[in-house]
Amino acid sequence: MISFASFQRNFCSELSSPHFGEPAHSLRFLKPGALSPAAKELAAKNLTRLLKRRKFLQSVHTSIEEHGRLSRELDMIRGNVTPTRSRITKLRNTQKTLATIHETIKELYFRLEPRTWDVPHEFEEILEKLNLCTDKLLKREHYLVWALHPKTRKRDYTVSRWALPNLSEYTLQTLRTKAPDQWLIETLNSELVSLFSGAASVSEMTRYKIISALLKTGAEQTIDYGTIKQHFVSRKNLSAKACKNS
Repeated sequence: MISFASFQRNFCSELSSPHFGEPAHSLRFLKPGALSPAAKELAAKNLTRLLKRRKFLQSVHTSIEEHGRLSRELDMIRGNVTPTRSRITKLRNTQKTLATIHETIKELYFRLEPRTWDVPHEFEEILEKLNLCTDKLLKREHYLVWALHPKTRKRDYTVSRWALPNLSEYTLQTLRTKAPDQWLIETLNSELVSLFSGAASVSEMTRYKIISALLKTGAEQTIDYGTIKQHFVSRKNLSAKACKNS
């Protein structure tokens, strides 16, 4: 994880650039000495000082750390699904086979008419041991089902009623690959809206540039800028739909 001091220094340096928010290939379109649109808006509204506040940057840094933790948790959950389901299937198939063997031996046992003569006691021992073996396999199956994240369990999976809840440290509502990224973008956008609440409104494009810079200087994992853009596009579409329905 990038240290807070490095993140703060790098972001403030980025923020102080007259070309803030502009990708390298766009710089040739700016006039010499001209500010980028994002830098111009921040300067005109005197908002740069707010973005350099230590409290705000610490909150952002904490959110980026949480994003890294959620991403690691999600990778573990998604990576665990296929092998665990495969083991559960093998255990279930084995239990079915043992049940068939148990019924076959039981049928043979009664064919020998145990009430009329002393049938070898090994029959009963085998049946008892098969039952014990099946019970152990079932307990193992219940444990593997419990170990899966609840959202990855199949409908016919059952957890022992004695088992404690699986308190996963992954707290998001969806297991989609980009869920942690979308959570972080939404969190940062909300923090920016809160930060600027007492000032003039800031355009979505400038907020997009700020979030991109925060992630560029603070996140260890690369977040696709298309995901950031999609967040604002989705919000705009939802707002337009809400206005249309009102």
